[in-house]
Amino acid sequence: MISRAILRVIVVIGVMGALLFFLAGTRDWFGAKLFLAAMGGGGLAMDLYLIRTDPDLYRERTSRQDKPRSERILLPLLNLVFFLWLAAMALDVRWHGTAQMPQWLNLAGGAVILAGFLANLRVFRENTFAAAIVRVQKERGHKVVTTGPYALVRHPLYGIGCLVYLAVPFVLGSWWGLAGVPVQVFLMAARALAEERILKVQLEGYEDYMAKVRYRFVPFVW
Repeated sequence: MISRAILRVIVVIGVMGALLFFLAGTRDWFGAKLFLAAMGGGGLAMDLYLIRTDPDLYRERTSRQDKPRSERILLPLLNLVFFLWLAAMALDVRWHGTAQMPQWLNLAGGAVILAGFLANLRVFRENTFAAAIVRVQKERGHKVVTTGPYALVRHPLYGIGCLVYLAVPFVLGSWWGLAGVPVQVFLMAARALAEERILKVQLEGYEDYMAKVRYRFVPFVW
């Protein structure tokens, strides 16, 4: 599992790096190097943590389970839009330079990304059923989790993801990139709604949980 985790991170970071530096037309881009380091380091650390502490969850998050129809549509769309967004920010840098933002904003964005990975670990400690694909894991005794972050919002991983999306244009130093953040959040919200429709029907107690915890991403907001 460790070898697979390392290979997966290398491939993903390699693809993103090739896209960013090729379209930007330069390798002298501090923000892109920081972004790749934060995503690669944080992602690998998270995977290694799960392999050590909750290998069943790691296997669940990386397995190729059959996807519900909503996931077959939304997941490819989320990935496509994300890479198009990265491409747009790389072109922004190509046309307007790598120094659109002060370096401290790049560093702040990188810190938020790393903090996002740490926050994910807190969620995983609370919920061993937090799979990447919505699925009722009957073979693992799947039950509704109502403690920790789940006592505040129904989808803490998605809420964290929205903060990370907001940080990406800052770490890459692209003002234009901020225009893509609402699109990413909208798609994340659509996925959360689709997930709730499935869990409400298939997971015992989830409908009662929805009635108790009103907010999905941010307390007192949505």
